[in-house]
Order: sequence, then C-alpha cells, then structure tokens
Amino acid sequence: MNQQLIEQLIEECTEYWTDKGDIYFDKKKFAALVAAAEREACAKVCDEVAESRGDADECATEIRARGETK
Repeated sequence: MNQQLIEQLIEECTEYWTDKGDIYFDKKKFAALVAAAEREACAKVCDEVAESRGDADECATEIRARGETK
C-alpha cells in the first residue's frame, strides 16, 4: 500500500463540519477500507503466481514479502 492510497482512504473517512470547525474521522471505516485494499492486493499476488507458476506455497511467500519491501 503506498502513501497516495493511504491518503485517499483517510480522505474517504474524514468529515469536515465547517459550521462548527469540527473534524470527524471514522476509524472503523478506515480499518475496513485498509483491510479490503490489502486483501485485494494479496489476491492479485496470488493471481499472478497462479498464472505463472501455480504454486500455493510461492503465493504465501510473495504475500509475506510484501511487508518486507515497504
């Protein structure tokens, strides 16, 4: 997940009430959006592995490596 996507998700979860000057941030919605984005990214990794090699162990390794490169 890159910084641009994180900022987009933050914006989706933030409400501004200009009449009061308040800001509301929906933490549960943010967590759900982050989890959904990560699930989709992991599914894409598995799709790529399945197309090229078809090895489930390799898919798990690739998903775990996602956290090490960022």
